[in-house]
Amino acid sequence: MTARNKSKKERDPNQLPMTLNPERVLQALKEWGITKAQFRKAYDATAKTRGGGLRTPPDKLVRAYARFERDGDFDAFCAALGVDSQRGNAAIGRMVRWNAAKRS
Repeated sequence: MTARNKSKKERDPNQLPMTLNPERVLQALKEWGITKAQFRKAYDATAKTRGGGLRTPPDKLVRAYARFERDGDFDAFCAALGVDSQRGNAAIGRMVRWNAAKRS
């Protein structure tokens, strides 16, 4: 069997390589007049939350929480979701976090 000759593809100038060498990146930034501290600050500013943020709760939970806010009946809230009190507390916590994130 003969070895196949793979043709090496040229990378598009606007495309980044799959893995970046940190030393080369820092050297390029230094040539452009950007310090390590400036780079870290800009890099950290672009960071996003892991997983893209909170998931939207299911409609069943949203409706049950709206009734809970209106009536304040925790047992009815748990019954509407079909969960015990421990999972009901967790569901309320999730809704409080989701509402807070939605406001900000």
